[in-house]
Amino acid sequence: MKSSFALVSTIIIVVLLSLYSLSILKNNTLFSNINTHKYLHLQAKMHMEKIKNFINTHDDEAINNFSLNDNRYNMKIVKTDLENSVRYHVSLDTADESNVRVYKIFEK
Repeated sequence: MKSSFALVSTIIIVVLLSLYSLSILKNNTLFSNINTHKYLHLQAKMHMEKIKNFINTHDDEAINNFSLNDNRYNMKIVKTDLENSVRYHVSLDTADESNVRVYKIFEK
């Protein structure tokens, strides 16, 4: 009787510890994914500042030929002519499956 109780209690302890370790691994994976998204979003915002400065200091031809030196992002710039100004719609999104997108409108 004693050996069967010890075996059952050992099995229960092993199952509980394995479930606990699985929850820890899921949390670590989730936090790692969140940190990756934070990093990519911060990097995209920094690229937007660079694009903003470029748009403010260059002409239309240079803006149309502008490209990022970062292969992780796809960039699209659409020019809209208004009566008194020009608007540039800039969209940055990641090239991989992480789905980080930043969109801004700049006026010149």
